[in-house]
Amino acid sequence: MNTAFPPDRDSPDKTTAEKYGSEHPKARPQYSRHRTVFYFPPDVVILDPPRKGCTPSLLKTVAEMSPDRIAYVSCDPATFARDCAVLAGLGYELKEYTPFDMFARTAHVETVGLLKRITGWQAQL
Repeated sequence: MNTAFPPDRDSPDKTTAEKYGSEHPKARPQYSRHRTVFYFPPDVVILDPPRKGCTPSLLKTVAEMSPDRIAYVSCDPATFARDCAVLAGLGYELKEYTPFDMFARTAHVETVGLLKRITGWQAQL
């Protein structure tokens, strides 16, 4: 450790929890038997599932993490639409999507979508 520059709040060697602890606006305490640990929910979750799409339990888990945005990359437009409908029921709105024809002369189309959390939404998880 370099003693010329003592570690401080902006040190890259510290985790977010060490820097801010419970002062961080998104900090959520997670209680264990021995200590309290602070959990910081992600701002963005990127989903890139296989062709069959995401399971409902995975989508529910992602919604429980309450990210502000979800970037969804799909190789099947049908499962993309199905999973977006599930996420809509969990408090997310599809803001934009773009299909990509990455494999010329085939029927395969990649779709990338951005879902944003609806402010004030209280999903029944």
